[in-house]
Amino acid sequence: MKIVDNIHYVECPFSTPTKGLWRPGYFTGATVIIGDSISLIDCGMEFSPEEAIFPYIKKLGRDPNEITHVLLTHGHGDHYGGIRAIKKVAE
Repeated sequence: MKIVDNIHYVECPFSTPTKGLWRPGYFTGATVIIGDSISLIDCGMEFSPEEAIFPYIKKLGRDPNEITHVLLTHGHGDHYGGIRAIKKVAE
């Protein structure tokens, strides 16, 4: 969801039917900041990048490998769980 021109909020499902207990309506999120590169604030669960964040970035006409910075707000798995997938596309 677009907040302002270059800042978007991506809802990341807290679970999916294939990734654990399915709880529709529960989500965490990531904030995508678009500039010359892409920065994220939080990166959701371990499956959030592939299932929510990367598709959203592609829908904006950008590429996930443009992510250069990630700010993790705190140590809960629903905020840092996707960091491995983010790092993988950045390599």
